[in-house]
Amino acid sequence: MSTMPVLRVSCRPQDRELHLLVNYVQRTSSCCVSVDLVPGNSPQLEVDSSVAAEGTSAVGRSLVGHSQPNSRQSVCLLGQGASENAAIWQWCDAAHQLKTASSRHSMLQHINDWLASRSFLATHCLSLADLWLYAVCHPILSSNFSFGGFQHLARWFEQVHNTEGVRGLYPDVALYRV
Repeated sequence: MSTMPVLRVSCRPQDRELHLLVNYVQRTSSCCVSVDLVPGNSPQLEVDSSVAAEGTSAVGRSLVGHSQPNSRQSVCLLGQGASENAAIWQWCDAAHQLKTASSRHSMLQHINDWLASRSFLATHCLSLADLWLYAVCHPILSSNFSFGGFQHLARWFEQVHNTEGVRGLYPDVALYRV
């Protein structure tokens, strides 16, 4: 019987996507994950006291892989095959762009349009892309955002917000559908 590794994530306070992922992993696996807030440093993941990954995307991917190896949940979070995996990382990059964009309306419209025929961003189930983008969208959408014309984004946001492992991590958002 193999034991779960001890995982330690060092990240900046503004790395909302990693904070959400750590909380999600803590709630959905038996893995022990601790977090250290280290202002100014690039995020790192230590596995059993050895550095395993550096940088936001690499830490996210490694955290899922180490905390839920060979599980159905890991397959959903990271995708199955090169095509799904590439789509997940494309949306993770889009989340980073949204986080730093000066004009977010057109990016949110693109996301809304994309979700018109999908339940999730990159795969048929909740993936790392959904968690990543949700973490970035929450502060944007909770600040008096009008969901008028963004019904697909609202549906997706509410679905992720109420997913086991995510539910209760962030305050509810009034989904104004004007």
